[in-house]
Amino acid sequence: MNNYLLLTEIRLDTFIPGKKTPQVTLEEIVVNPAHVVMMRQDEYLKQNILDFNKWPEELDQRVTLTKIFMNLGGSHTSSSITVLGDVKIIAQKLQKSDII
Repeated sequence: MNNYLLLTEIRLDTFIPGKKTPQVTLEEIVVNPAHVVMMRQDEYLKQNILDFNKWPEELDQRVTLTKIFMNLGGSHTSSSITVLGDVKIIAQKLQKSDII
């Protein structure tokens, strides 16, 4: 697993059975940099979390979020995730993995 990256994903789960308000989930994930096709800052998710007053107490509100778009192997198969960290920092981590 040399070239895999360990990142922290942040999600706003808006539909959870039995819960009326959205919940924010932080979870460590492993990403294969070879599948990353694009990244951009995710202000939309950050603003939604702040609007619902669900920003995690353990995170400074100055943290930036990056949305990562990945190719899952098919010609039209893709997925996106949002992780903690600035786009430039995530890009540096990708470069250090010797993939890009």
